[in-house]
Amino acid sequence: MRTVHVLTPKLYSPLCFIPELLPDECLYSFLQRIWTLNAFTLPRQFMVLLFGCDSHIPVLDLPTGLDALQRTLGERSPFKSADDLIDRATLYPYHRPFLSASRNTRLVHLFRGTGGQGVKTLLGRVANGFGAQVIARYCVLCNTSTAKQYGCTYWQRSHQLPGVVYCTVHGIQLDVLSGLSCLSHRQQLQQSPWPSTFEPTCIARESHNYQLALMSVALLQANRYISDVSALNFVYISKILSLGFNKTHGKIDFPALTDAIREYYNHFQGFEHRERLLSSANHPLFWLYSTLRRPGRSSHPICHLLLIRFLFGSIEKFLDAFDSSKNNMADRWRTQENDTLPRQTIVVPRHPRRDTPFSNQTEFGQATSDRLGSTSSAVSGSRQTIEMTNQGRCHRVPEVIRLAIVTDLCAGLAIAEISKKHSVSISVAYRIRAHTPGLKQLHADHKIESERITHRQHWLALCKKLPAKGVTMIRATSPGEYAWLRRNDQQWLKDVCSTLPRAPTGPRNSKVDWTKRDQSLAKQAQQFVRNERTRINRSRISATLILRHLNREAMVRANRERLPTLNNTLIELSESIEQFQKFRIDLAIDKLRCLGLLRSRWRIQRLAGLKNWTPSLSAYAISRGIDMS
Repeated sequence: MRTVHVLTPKLYSPLCFIPELLPDECLYSFLQRIWTLNAFTLPRQFMVLLFGCDSHIPVLDLPTGLDALQRTLGERSPFKSADDLIDRATLYPYHRPFLSASRNTRLVHLFRGTGGQGVKTLLGRVANGFGAQVIARYCVLCNTSTAKQYGCTYWQRSHQLPGVVYCTVHGIQLDVLSGLSCLSHRQQLQQSPWPSTFEPTCIARESHNYQLALMSVALLQANRYISDVSALNFVYISKILSLGFNKTHGKIDFPALTDAIREYYNHFQGFEHRERLLSSANHPLFWLYSTLRRPGRSSHPICHLLLIRFLFGSIEKFLDAFDSSKNNMADRWRTQENDTLPRQTIVVPRHPRRDTPFSNQTEFGQATSDRLGSTSSAVSGSRQTIEMTNQGRCHRVPEVIRLAIVTDLCAGLAIAEISKKHSVSISVAYRIRAHTPGLKQLHADHKIESERITHRQHWLALCKKLPAKGVTMIRATSPGEYAWLRRNDQQWLKDVCSTLPRAPTGPRNSKVDWTKRDQSLAKQAQQFVRNERTRINRSRISATLILRHLNREAMVRANRERLPTLNNTLIELSESIEQFQKFRIDLAIDKLRCLGLLRSRWRIQRLAGLKNWTPSLSAYAISRGIDMS
């Protein structure tokens, strides 16, 4: 038997009855049931009662004003706190695992406050191209089941997730309540439709669309908070490299990875956001580059879910892999911010106390380096710099050996060779070089000169071996030698190469036929515009959009005077801002006609997304039979 919350005489509240939160119910549906069960009639008055604000707009996915709502519900609230409300009745747990700690703090502040401006912009849903508007979806079989069990239908969180078009319980396609965004009163709370007779559209449980829905719901129900996006990125990259998608220098082979993902998902056939996932033509699956190379950026959870399923297979395996490596990921993987941190300055006392518990200066140096998080060599170098007494040092280098090391350094011998020759550590040789005035630069000059002689000999040997091949062929044989000489011995390389014969070259290509190229590009532009005008969800057709599709933007802009036909075609086919606004007005009018709603100015302006309504747009709307009063 379910428990209910009934008003008692000792506890005053304007709400006579507060129901319990149903399984997977979103806050919007919970408020709609409070509205119905308490027999409210004025939406604005209801919003003032709950949120203390007459302009609050309830939404299905990411509501705000939660602190005020929790205070209004009081002790009978089914939520322990506003944070518990966020976890159980909103879609924020779906986005939170892939957000940084600072971004999460800002978003929680917006959810709990009364002003919700910029929530979806901060989440990245506005800029990432997947769409920020929530689509009210419901499952007819789920509504039938809840109507029998609870006596009502309600909106479920798992049905409102972005990109989820199938019910994970019944495996049928979700229906859409189209008129929710076109309501005359946006504060009016709508109930999920009651069940009716229909023929369900089932889907194979193995399909990628259904698997994406399962992973989205699993991510929402996991309610995890990772906060360390660099650690998350480390898990991705480690798994990618372990699968063999790496180049010889240890970096990710992005072309091979993108090809494998497209093949795995069958080029995203049937996905709601297929064009966005495949874009762009020059950089296929560009969201993959952004997700892996810029972990601090808010990528859409769909991108992460597709990558997780390809790499791990399920949310559970991914979370297990993350938990198993979270203890050492922070030390093994650092972002670029760590490189900008100031180095810790080692401060060694000028006169150590005589009653020190250490038996000698070596033990003192090791203990100091452990305390400061540095190395023994750094501590010893700092001690020598400030001329500390070093009489008790166990590894003191005899003066004869020190002079011999200085002599070998002046001769240009390598540090490793000197260390082996005199049976001293590499740190000792480096320390002597650092504290002998002028020795470091002299050793570097000798090293460069020795390398110059070696590279010259190798290049001359190649020139003798391939006398008739020319500079290009010799350079291709040993590009490292050529690069070093070009950077460090350019004049000598130029003198030697001038004596080599030029390699034979084939006939040059004839000049570009600009007339033929002009006609070809004009035809391609016309074909692209014809195809683009058949799409409903398209952007404005501008000259830049056409040229970018042709992949010839830079060439065309540099040779405008040679392409007159293409220039005239671009002028004729380009769409002005006003023409594109009229196109969006036509789409809004057609949508309202299909929904059977009154075609008023405010509805058209909202659906068309027009900020300003100009006189020319008013005249065009009147010509389409719209009431502008």
